[in-house]
Amino acid sequence: MPYKKSMTLEKITHKLLTSIKEEVDKPEQLDLLMTGILEPIIRRVISYLSGYFMKCAILIIFVVISIIIILFLNVKICYFKG
Repeated sequence: MPYKKSMTLEKITHKLLTSIKEEVDKPEQLDLLMTGILEPIIRRVISYLSGYFMKCAILIIFVVISIIIILFLNVKICYFKG
């Protein structure tokens, strides 16, 4: 009796992914995916990271102001010596 090849895991995975891709390409499914799944996740991530964005912005502003003050003080020392 000849050995009959059964579906390999690779073939099953390929068929499953192809089927999922075809379903996601449908407009109603894509709309559900975008509004029901992705947008809430994106909103939650942005709200979680917004505090970090604010802290980074404040830090960058502080560094820029510090650099300007240091440069100003160096120029003042160099050109207006005692």
